Amino acid sequence: MDERVDPEQFVALLTANQSHSRAYVLAIVRDHNHAMDIVQQVNIVLWQKSSELTDTSKFLPWALTVAKFKALAFFRDQQRDRLVFDSRVTEAIADVAVQYVENLSARRRALRQCLSRSPERHRELLNDRYVKNLSIANMAAAAGKTTDAVNGLLKRVRRALLECVTRRIASSEASH
Repeated sequence: MDERVDPEQFVALLTANQSHSRAYVLAIVRDHNHAMDIVQQVNIVLWQKSSELTDTSKFLPWALTVAKFKALAFFRDQQRDRLVFDSRVTEAIADVAVQYVENLSARRRALRQCLSRSPERHRELLNDRYVKNLSIANMAAAAGKTTDAVNGLLKRVRRALLECVTRRIASSEASH
């Protein structure tokens, strides 16, 4: 007999999969504000139907199915806008977005692995730019380098990470 997921477990699942739901809806809707509204609607539906969830491994497919229907409802409600896609096009986009979200986890895993193997100075450079949100000019001044030198180094580090992630994904796909 299947057991129901308790509220704490449900919240943990919802939180852990929130970025996937956001990415999926954004890939379909393409408008950040509308996508965030839809994600909130999805969260409400998931919470209301949480008693139906018995297998935690099926949470993400379930959440993405709810997201797909909420996105389709959004487009249906927006039919008076002449820039709205036909529902068949929207469903095709939704199907492609599922593949995108499924690949997102693998890409994040690969990125974490690649970052962990990067030299410390490269991780610090990326941290300064993307976590601390420092400007290139501030980073260059702090390092006693030109902005062109810091920009060039950032480009090389990003390119190396991209190549590493691409190799890891390809290797992972080849082993499956």
